[in-house]
Amino acid sequence: MSLLKKKTQFAYDAVIKCEGVYIYTESGKRLFDTSSGVALCNIGHANSHILNAYKEIDSHVPWVHAGSFLNRHPEYLAEQLLSHAPGLDYALFQTSGSEAVESAIKMGRQYFAEQGKFSKSKILSAGQSYHGYANVSLAVSGNSARKSVLGNMREYRVDTILEPYSPAFNSPHGIEEYDLERLCALSEKIRAIGADNIAAVLFETITGSSNPAVKPSEKFYSAVTEICKENDILIILDEVMCGLGRCGKWFSYINSGITPDIVAVGKGLAAGYAPISAVLINDRVYDAIDQNSGAFTIGQTYNNYPISCFIASKVLSLLEEGDLVCQSNEKGSFLLSKLEASLVDVNVRRIQNHGLFLGIEFHQFDNVLEPMNHTKNYGEKMSVIGKQNGLYLYPCQGSVEHRTGNSLLLAPPLIATEDELSDCADRLAESIKDFMAREQAQSGRP
Repeated sequence: MSLLKKKTQFAYDAVIKCEGVYIYTESGKRLFDTSSGVALCNIGHANSHILNAYKEIDSHVPWVHAGSFLNRHPEYLAEQLLSHAPGLDYALFQTSGSEAVESAIKMGRQYFAEQGKFSKSKILSAGQSYHGYANVSLAVSGNSARKSVLGNMREYRVDTILEPYSPAFNSPHGIEEYDLERLCALSEKIRAIGADNIAAVLFETITGSSNPAVKPSEKFYSAVTEICKENDILIILDEVMCGLGRCGKWFSYINSGITPDIVAVGKGLAAGYAPISAVLINDRVYDAIDQNSGAFTIGQTYNNYPISCFIASKVLSLLEEGDLVCQSNEKGSFLLSKLEASLVDVNVRRIQNHGLFLGIEFHQFDNVLEPMNHTKNYGEKMSVIGKQNGLYLYPCQGSVEHRTGNSLLLAPPLIATEDELSDCADRLAESIKDFMAREQAQSGRP
């Protein structure tokens, strides 16, 4: 087979169709998609409205060079998206979350360069974070395990502060005390490096695959906003996974205490029906460039690609018309309550949700204070058992200090019904209990 696959030794199961919340494989399995792929397929698979929208594409949706021409579809999508993004004023559309984060960083640096502040180029990011696989977006990721194979990436002028709080293992004192530690670490880092050398701080508003569904307190984000304002530092938020209704609001920064200058979004924007991401900026960033060089240093071929913008607009309309964003909160609470009731007797240290964005974190068999060792590949083993029970699972490893910890990320399609979510919870509880029993039997534990 000529196709280059991510895992060279993995036995892939071919997919024959996807429909609603289910994936159907060549081997005869019907799998509930517990993670919407990678928090991507928010409106479910094979949505007839979106598939029919492709038939509407005509000569009025061509590719045109975004540096030379305008097209009505990107213009309309920008207005539609920004109507849900308070405090942000302009949108650029690209093709992936990694690309959006990279462009967000470039815009942040250009903002200061336009003002002659060339030394303000360093980016501060969180410790357990992931921002994509392009060079710069990977360099600013705090997850050292994901970039260790590529060697030293410090040349991108990145530094990190403490990882986001995990109720399971970070601190015995609770989230507010831990966030105070993080604020002290941030202030100390700014003093050590010098505010004149820092362009921006970069956070996942709610963390994704590196440490599923962890969100700092509102006090933390309010304090970060003040610290950045005092030191003339931009705030960039990565909402590639947690944005666009996944967490119960159109954007996770809304009512979170933080005021971003730049936001990167992706996955749910076209929900898997077209490759597209977006960088949203405020007037402050736009005006600095408009009033100086008048040109953003962005020149990718598929910027503002009309066909992807057309499809993304249809996806956003479905979210608007179906009230799926508000329903995400109700459905998330329902799924959380089912899981909490079902998983009381297993090695679960934390179940946490923000809308239909949930994280389940596991502890060691013989020590509730220690995260489950990720070197034993528990996540992959759990995924195999999940498939046997009709579930596609998204395991996450290294969620504690990059080195240890096993967790699951749950982000089912926003269209999932309560019956489907209830069945998912039952199957997941059965899968986790089955996995734990097998591991205990193999290790000889009682």
